[in-house]
Amino acid sequence: MGFFEDLQQILSDFETSILEDVQKEVQAELSIIAEKPVEDYVVPYMNVQNIGGVLKDMNGNDLSVNKLEGKTVTELVNIINGPGKTPYNPVKDADEILKEIENPIDDFYYILTPNGVKKTYCIFENNKGYMLIGKFADSAKDSVTGTISTDDFLINDQSGSMFSCNFGNFACNEIRFIGTNSIENNWKNNRTIDFIHGIDGKQWKNVWSYIGNPEGERADQVTGDDATNGARYGYYCTYAEDGRGRWKNTNYKAHLVSDSKVSITTDCFTQPGSFNLNDGSDAKFSVSATKDSSGQDVDGANSAFFGSDDGKKAFYDVNTDTINNNSEKVDFNSAVYVFIR
Repeated sequence: MGFFEDLQQILSDFETSILEDVQKEVQAELSIIAEKPVEDYVVPYMNVQNIGGVLKDMNGNDLSVNKLEGKTVTELVNIINGPGKTPYNPVKDADEILKEIENPIDDFYYILTPNGVKKTYCIFENNKGYMLIGKFADSAKDSVTGTISTDDFLINDQSGSMFSCNFGNFACNEIRFIGTNSIENNWKNNRTIDFIHGIDGKQWKNVWSYIGNPEGERADQVTGDDATNGARYGYYCTYAEDGRGRWKNTNYKAHLVSDSKVSITTDCFTQPGSFNLNDGSDAKFSVSATKDSSGQDVDGANSAFFGSDDGKKAFYDVNTDTINNNSEKVDFNSAVYVFIR
């Protein structure tokens, strides 16, 4: 190399060395600060509100001196931001947030999953916490019939149709379907459908994959006493409930999706993949306020519905009334967000 090239390399090495030394010093100092008692150190940035002379965190919880005394700076930051509000203070699920915070706000929280700490939108209602794990983009009656990708997705208002592959091993007690075009902004006043399927606590990856009926793993089809046209591919439930609180059906036990097996496996809920529920032109989700089953070929049972039945698409909510199968009633064209708890 020439003189200038040599000089340039020397300066580059010197700059790299200086930066590395500074970085080491900063990291060492931060490590020391993180273990300092709160009383001995001032945190430059905190999500704190001063309400009537009383310090409160962003969820309105009291940050009294007694609560903070003896805490380290790291612990203080976690307390102020609240459980799940930083990646360094994740929670195991949305219900854990309810145990730690009174009246938590709907927001993004950090959840500890088998695939690591993942930022996830959570909503809270009736002392239950729900985690957003999937979305059928608008209009959901159409997008539910397509191939849905699963991956390490952050699902939000800007997302298309997609599902997370980070929650497959979570116990599933409920699936909640909320129709809206913005889950992040005033969804309660702008929802279309909102219904819940109760599940028996099996792992989430084993709920919808039942529709695909992997050989040697599960029974053939599901049915109910009101499914007078016979069993279909779907999944069993323990109850159904209206998300608005208008009704609860404790006799509900099966959602029938399709005449035929569909392309879905357990793997797509634990690793990147895809699924398609429309192999029989029957991709749908539904609920009944009065019958013990709903969906594919169940006559006079569907109280809320989006998707396809034998190629005929519908999207509606009729409260405690019911609609026959093969309906083409379309009252909505929103997206549908899918939550579990």
